[in-house]
Amino acid sequence: MKCHYCAEGAMEEFHGFEYRGRKLNNISGLKCNICGEVTFDSKVYETFEEIDRKLDGLLAPEEIKKTRKSIKLTQEKIALELNIPRLTVLRWENGQAIQTPQNDANLRELFIRHKKSQNEQKQVVMYLEGITSAETQTTSYGLAAHHQGEFKQETAERIHKILKSKKNEKR
Repeated sequence: MKCHYCAEGAMEEFHGFEYRGRKLNNISGLKCNICGEVTFDSKVYETFEEIDRKLDGLLAPEEIKKTRKSIKLTQEKIALELNIPRLTVLRWENGQAIQTPQNDANLRELFIRHKKSQNEQKQVVMYLEGITSAETQTTSYGLAAHHQGEFKQETAERIHKILKSKKNEKR
């Protein structure tokens, strides 16, 4: 077979290939005996992408999808917050595209931010569920603000607003 690049050389089969400093013995392909152009089967490119992800420290497709679902984020929400098309998130999750290191960092930051938000919401719900009497509700703002440092001031204020609205609903 003639080389598609130089159109002069012949493509010869080879086994073993070095990619990004790693010797891949199970890789085979065709190499031009004149210009050195190399071609591979499409499956080989998937191996290269996997190596790229690992060496660059990027989240794998299954990690992105699993994390997104565990913190109850939609692909649309991620796309909106990262200012990218939803199809890009879909492609990251199914392995059709690799996120840039910057997008990977933004994605990790988004996951962390939403995880913290979820944990804080759980704390608020647990705290509110623990309040049982109207008498306790009147002092809950102060308790939340000083509750062993578990809540930030803004969280205490949100609790106070929720309790106030619940108290007004009862009237």
